[in-house]
Amino acid sequence: MSRLGHPLGLQELERMSLHQNIKIRDKVVRQIGQTGQSRFVESLIRLAWTESNNTVKQSILESLDLLTTPEQRSAELSRVSGYDAKIEK
Repeated sequence: MSRLGHPLGLQELERMSLHQNIKIRDKVVRQIGQTGQSRFVESLIRLAWTESNNTVKQSILESLDLLTTPEQRSAELSRVSGYDAKIEK
């Protein structure tokens, strides 16, 4: 449903991005990036602030790259390394 852009499917992705299981969270975050729906940008940013797993953090950053244009991203992102530093920027 989310691949078709159905609102209920998109809401379910947001709900599942908070799942307790790291593997599920990671898979969902990757799927969010594949939707092409910029509506998820704020949700991913909020999720990044609280995420403790580095694999999921990396997936969040990759999904944010897919959902935003280079002009929308902070120029400082290319100057920092590490997931936490990039999330902070």
